[in-house]
Amino acid sequence: MAQVSVFQKPRGQHILQFSTLRCIKMRISPRWYAVPVNLVLLIILLYLLAFSLKQARVVPDINEGAFVAAAIRYAFLIALPFLLFSAVFSIRTVQRLPGDEAARLIFRYWKDALPQSKDLPEKFRGVFWMSTDPSPELCTNFEAASFDAASRTMKLFPGAPYTWVWCDSYMGWAFYLFFTFINPIYTLQVRWDEAYRKAYLPSILFGCFNVDWMTCSAMYIEQLDDEGNEWARTSYVFGQTFKHGSYTLKKVIDKDGGELPAFDDMVLSLKEKREVQGYIKPWGQLVRGNVFHS
Repeated sequence: MAQVSVFQKPRGQHILQFSTLRCIKMRISPRWYAVPVNLVLLIILLYLLAFSLKQARVVPDINEGAFVAAAIRYAFLIALPFLLFSAVFSIRTVQRLPGDEAARLIFRYWKDALPQSKDLPEKFRGVFWMSTDPSPELCTNFEAASFDAASRTMKLFPGAPYTWVWCDSYMGWAFYLFFTFINPIYTLQVRWDEAYRKAYLPSILFGCFNVDWMTCSAMYIEQLDDEGNEWARTSYVFGQTFKHGSYTLKKVIDKDGGELPAFDDMVLSLKEKREVQGYIKPWGQLVRGNVFHS
């Protein structure tokens, strides 16, 4: 309950417009919800385009339904080669590892490689475990993010190599392939306050389009301790806390590669098959590599 009250102020700032819809209950993740909503809006926009062309007599004999069907069909045919290439490439570069080794791997890669985030505050370096997250994902790191110190904004790419650790399960593979596929157009931004203790996390498409207003959702993160080893990530849908999208992040590997006490707890949770909001994460995990390091 204490974590919910932390976000009362930013929630009012960003999703107050959805307060009249609070009676609607969501049963699916905001990220999943974005997909059908975007598809429906695309169909509506295509239909309105066809209708406008017909009314303006640019194409007076156009059939709106046939136009929408043709547009979607040809768009799919154009996207199909990219979809197939992305799927093959994703499978070709995936690494299947035990949970502990997967966490160590994403740390070692960015420790040895040239970090993208040279100005990243020290407390964000290392590996963070999504300890109470019911989604098929285990941990991540911020070293892979691009970071703009002037605007205090991180840009995370969940489908990028050595950034995210996904569960080696049916759902984990689905998440892995989905985020790998949309990686060129999807960014999870983290917009920090001046103290770097609270942030708003909008989902951005094509580098400029915030889908939160369409999904009636918003995500926030806040530091829970003085060292930056524990963070509360809270999701809201229609102005209400979304339980299955809210969890605690714990740092398991510090900036120097030291394994913190939470690392042992993470490993134990996998070995014990600990249930997290109805989901049991497997010992095996997936890490996207690249053609040179896979």
